[in-house]
Amino acid sequence: MVHQGYLEPRVAVASVDALGSVTVWTTTQALFYTRSEVAEALGLPEHQVRIVATPLGGGFGGKFVLLEPLAAALTVALKRPVSLVLTRTEEFLTTTPAPPSVFELKTGVAKDGRLTALQARVIFDAGAFTGAPLGIACLMLGSWYRLPHMDIRGYEVLTHKPGNGAYRAPGAVQAAFALESQMDDMARALGMDALDFRLLNASDEGDLMANGNKWPRIGLRPCLERLKSERDQRKAPAPSQGRLRRGVGVALGGWLGGIEPANAVCRLERDGTMSIIVGTVDMSGTNTTFAQIASEAFGLDPGLIRVVNPDTEAAPYAGSSGGSKITYTVGAAVEKAARDARQQLFAIAAKHLEARARPCPSPSSPRPPCSSAASTSRSMAAARRRPSCALPPSRPTWPRWRSTRTRGTCACSITSSCRTWGARSIPRPSRGRSRARPPRASAGRFSSA
Repeated sequence: MVHQGYLEPRVAVASVDALGSVTVWTTTQALFYTRSEVAEALGLPEHQVRIVATPLGGGFGGKFVLLEPLAAALTVALKRPVSLVLTRTEEFLTTTPAPPSVFELKTGVAKDGRLTALQARVIFDAGAFTGAPLGIACLMLGSWYRLPHMDIRGYEVLTHKPGNGAYRAPGAVQAAFALESQMDDMARALGMDALDFRLLNASDEGDLMANGNKWPRIGLRPCLERLKSERDQRKAPAPSQGRLRRGVGVALGGWLGGIEPANAVCRLERDGTMSIIVGTVDMSGTNTTFAQIASEAFGLDPGLIRVVNPDTEAAPYAGSSGGSKITYTVGAAVEKAARDARQQLFAIAAKHLEARARPCPSPSSPRPPCSSAASTSRSMAAARRRPSCALPPSRPTWPRWRSTRTRGTCACSITSSCRTWGARSIPRPSRGRSRARPPRASAGRFSSA
């Protein structure tokens, strides 16, 4: 068994209030999944369980639900806060490491180097509980290469060992090591280049997977072709001398990215900044990625964007944080929310400036020559002397008219080439004093599946 080796041990702190609602502070990768498991263990509705994910000191797929139901049950029984912290020895004995496995492969290949058949027997030692990544291993084993005939059988064996868990693409790593070792042996037996052998048999879009489904668009073959081009351009390695051997090794691996619903909320603040609210746990810099996505979609400097990770009481739903799907799923929701907020902002500005809101391309697209928004007011004509495609200065340079002030919105031009700033005075082309305020920008909220 292989432990994930995170530096921070598992910790869970739980507390119950006078109304029977339970709050758990924990180091977890799965905010809402943890809430569901704790609620089910205690027999409580989910709205009575609040999970607060603390900054994660390493997870690698190993920090899902373990101590949280126990800590919650203890705090309900004792009516006082409870803290559970594992020692390093307890980490190795009671947590969920990656399970050991055995792969037995028998492959057939024609003289021209094309694979003809694969027979495999896969065994996973799941430990005390079921849940080993057997299905993923068997699926990937028969899907990376074109195989007209295959017989893949998997077995999950329960033993008196700690339960199993995820660890960096569970199942796929074991399958890749076994199959790629076999591919090298076959290439040597055929006298073929290892890279050319893989290129000849690599799966492409439309090829069948082990489960009978067709591959969508994948980059396996282009990746191998680029690798071959880079290798051919490099100088030949120095000849081997004595025990020192030099050469180029090649192997491939793949993973099916997780797909599940995700939500994100984009909120414009009074100080001109933007808050992105997501229900994920920040791992490996995912919050930085979300800020960059929102920056490109909305057209705001990344330094003015703040990503917030609330608890289950305030966060929009998102799946567990994992390297194969968070940017792919939640990132799409962040992009749509930012674009929706941008369109709302232009609509509010157009109504307030008595102008026509034009369709605006993405801020990242090339900026065509643009003209100012049409206005029927003489006062607005003076403001239009500044080219609308120029970036606004740190403070507006409009004439000192009587103006209203936005509340929670941003002032901006209607054209796509202008940048935004927030909570500043907007000229109102009216001769008399007006106390009317523009409508408040609502938060853009989108779901992505």
